[in-house]
Amino acid sequence: MEQIRLRRKNVKRPGNIFLNNEIIGSDVFINSNSDLCVEILDEPERKTSKLQTSIYIRHWMPDLYEIGELEEIIIDDNSIDSLISQISKRSGIQKQNIEVLKCLRDFPFKMPILDIQRNQSWKEDSYQWIEKLDDGVCFYYRDKTLRLGELSAEKKMEIEKEDNLISRPVPTTYSFGKKEIGIRIHVENS
Repeated sequence: MEQIRLRRKNVKRPGNIFLNNEIIGSDVFINSNSDLCVEILDEPERKTSKLQTSIYIRHWMPDLYEIGELEEIIIDDNSIDSLISQISKRSGIQKQNIEVLKCLRDFPFKMPILDIQRNQSWKEDSYQWIEKLDDGVCFYYRDKTLRLGELSAEKKMEIEKEDNLISRPVPTTYSFGKKEIGIRIHVENS
């Protein structure tokens, strides 16, 4: 049987993950307006404590004008320093060379490629700023030592075409490899 997780849905992005041992009604309270989703996992649940946070990350490679696949990481405490340490461990980029950018877009967190590099919100020193980390938030990361690559006119037109698709209004359904099933649970008051 496949592994699943139940999580709150925050508008158009994943929200808090409910732990396997939590019971709706006594440990977790939901109201009639809450949206929940069931996420099908490829491996056993890695979030096992309320102290852990599930974060999505994407690697921005400015020298290639490419964005890596969406990845989920679990950090053991709610700090940017832990996030940057995890990214460093996964990517091989030295911690002091990592800059992060919080993605404010909806799931699956795609940003126009030509806007990513010029965004002014890239952060490099994790001790200079504090950001609340919640389950389901996404950060782009980059190696600050890499220079922006050269773009041919043809490649720039191709990227602009893709960026225009991303900038259009988002459809209500996605097709992106991550399996998520929307459900509605009706709770009767006794």
